[in-house]
Amino acid sequence: MKKTEPDSCFFLIGLASPVSAQRRCSVFDAQFYNRENLFGICHDERKCDYDCLPTESNRCEAIIRLLQKILKRLPFYCPCFVFSKNINTFAFHHPAASVPFRFCFTGRSRRKDDEFKKENKHTLRMKRILTTMACAWLFGIGVHAQGNIQTEKPYGYLYCHMSGAGEWTAYALSRDGLNYHDLIEGQPVYDTEKVNKIEGGSRDAYIARSFDGKGYVMVTTDMCVRKSKHWYNYGINLLRSDDLIHWESVTFDFRKGPSIFCDPQTVDVYRDYSKICRVWAPQVMWDADYVWSDGTRGGYFVYYSLLNSEEDTYDRIFYSYADRSFTRLTKPQVLIDWGYATIDTDINYLKSDGMYHLMIKKEGGTPGIFTSLSKQLTGPWPEPDDRDYVNFEGRKKCEGPSAFQLIGEDTWRVGYIEYSSNPKHYRICQADAYLRNFHDPVDIKGVEAPQHGSFLIIDKKEYKRLEKWSRRELKKRKN
Repeated sequence: MKKTEPDSCFFLIGLASPVSAQRRCSVFDAQFYNRENLFGICHDERKCDYDCLPTESNRCEAIIRLLQKILKRLPFYCPCFVFSKNINTFAFHHPAASVPFRFCFTGRSRRKDDEFKKENKHTLRMKRILTTMACAWLFGIGVHAQGNIQTEKPYGYLYCHMSGAGEWTAYALSRDGLNYHDLIEGQPVYDTEKVNKIEGGSRDAYIARSFDGKGYVMVTTDMCVRKSKHWYNYGINLLRSDDLIHWESVTFDFRKGPSIFCDPQTVDVYRDYSKICRVWAPQVMWDADYVWSDGTRGGYFVYYSLLNSEEDTYDRIFYSYADRSFTRLTKPQVLIDWGYATIDTDINYLKSDGMYHLMIKKEGGTPGIFTSLSKQLTGPWPEPDDRDYVNFEGRKKCEGPSAFQLIGEDTWRVGYIEYSSNPKHYRICQADAYLRNFHDPVDIKGVEAPQHGSFLIIDKKEYKRLEKWSRRELKKRKN
């Protein structure tokens, strides 16, 4: 049979608890469905669901990775499983179970005994539907299992950015992602001097939801050129909030060396941390697969550029992991070294191909904003295709890319700052569903002083809360 991709597909996990104390195992029914075989309503017995899935496709690999992540997240059992050469089938073994299981992407689970065969097929079908719904509700299984958490009720956009009028973090809101209005007239969201403990300046703000979806995290460059009169800095700030308004922070001054990091056993990338002179443009993404030394799973993948004046000849991209409290950070590790300077990285996980997509500013080779792809968040990240990049600005310099999707659309928008002109222009261009083929740039509208920043899709409650806060703050400051 010819293997072709279905129009749409989704992945389900069915959970069945033990029916007696003697049977000490949990049964998981792993299923891949296409439209034709949805819940077996019009099932073609001659065809398996996986026949519609290309064996070597990225989508199939993404499904397998998603299954692995879901099983690892379940707290009440420890699975171990081995994939056969035929990726449509895998074997599973529970350490506490006496009976091995084998699952196929065919909508059926098989046991060595015949107990399940006695059940009415309609009862089994209903159990499958109900347990799938229960799993999705309990564990948040869905299309956003990879990357940062997204709101389930999108309403508008928060543009969180460094202000072009000064080195502080500002907010702007939009309903359509293109036309914005400043909050508190573009003034600082928080006390910049208090939050940024090294230089008292906040640049390159990147905002995301916390791993549990109940709060928010932000990372910023701790830097104030107005005070220092030079383009060097020494650390970053990790911020957390419950309401997008009140923020707490931890500052990491990289010059202090290994003592500020939480993993003393990790090999140091530098002999002398005190010579670090640039720590720029941090961003963050939740990585549910990361394993800490004590076995705890899940960490914030924080990535940024670094330069050591004595041990480096150009800026490279590094990464660390922050814990769930967003207060502890691991030592920097090299993420990208292409033999020339690279800064301002933005990473997104794309459902369209099950890959991580990186946008980055190259300062070597052909300069500009380029893309790279990887199956893993930590790489390897190959050098980008020099033929596909943000090239419509001509010889003007651009940096600070931040990609986001408009609500209800599969294609992407990419914000960036074009800083050669006077005044500078913050632009938003379009890209396809694979974050390629950049085109049709326009200036952001309604923001008085836009600069390097990020975009967060928010719900109606969050949107209204921020507008109410802005009105209240403006009234307070005018009085």
